[in-house]
Amino acid sequence: PTFMLKLFCMIKDEDWTLHIYGADRSALDEQYVNLLGNKLVIHDAVPRSDIPNILKEASFLINISNVTTIQLPSKILDYIGFRKPIINLTTVKNDICEQLLERYPVKLLIMENTENEKFLAGKLQLFIQQYNNHICDKNIIEANYKELTVKRIYEKFIVEL
Repeated sequence: PTFMLKLFCMIKDEDWTLHIYGADRSALDEQYVNLLGNKLVIHDAVPRSDIPNILKEASFLINISNVTTIQLPSKILDYIGFRKPIINLTTVKNDICEQLLERYPVKLLIMENTENEKFLAGKLQLFIQQYNNHICDKNIIEANYKELTVKRIYEKFIVEL
């Protein structure tokens, strides 16, 4: 997540801490890890059962999309369910997560672009300021993603059999 770390390094004078779970510290760009200092906390992998409490406590959630345009990371559905602001970083056009998040009310979609780093960091900073600890309206989420509920998937599955 080098590009993400670089953007967070460009954000000044904000009261935030970036928590990364399950990352191998040696795989992270040490330059940005050092620049972020105490604004970055790197956690070991945690049991799946701990994740709901971690997501519940977060002010916003970050998704780094897959390189492929056809595989949806399952965590993005968890993120939507927690109704927190979502920051989605991608390197590919037609990102499947971006397509899913088009209906999400509080998201920041960032296409990795080294030519616009300062602009993107500014957007990220504004997003954090504007939506820190925001919770999306449950009715809006349910209306926008009704086809993804267990009930709808079950009904579709039964009808198709």
